[in-house]
Amino acid sequence: MARIKRNVTISITIEEAVDQYLLYCKNKNLSEVTLDTYTRHLKWLYIYLETKPIDTVTLEELEDMLDRFKQEHQYSIRSENNFRRYLN
Repeated sequence: MARIKRNVTISITIEEAVDQYLLYCKNKNLSEVTLDTYTRHLKWLYIYLETKPIDTVTLEELEDMLDRFKQEHQYSIRSENNFRRYLN
């Protein structure tokens, strides 16, 4: 069977990427609670990256965003680690 190739040269916004990821998770039959958690954490990316194309986001910007996330919210280490995983 032929594999579907992804076109990595397409530039999409963070909102489009998050929406695609959440659809992927939904299609994997993840629980609604898990999807809600992912949605809350990933929607936070919108605030900091807004309509910026993903291919222009730097590692420094992501680290700065995570630092602000930690300063503004009193989340557990587990939540912080989850958020880091979402960024990878």
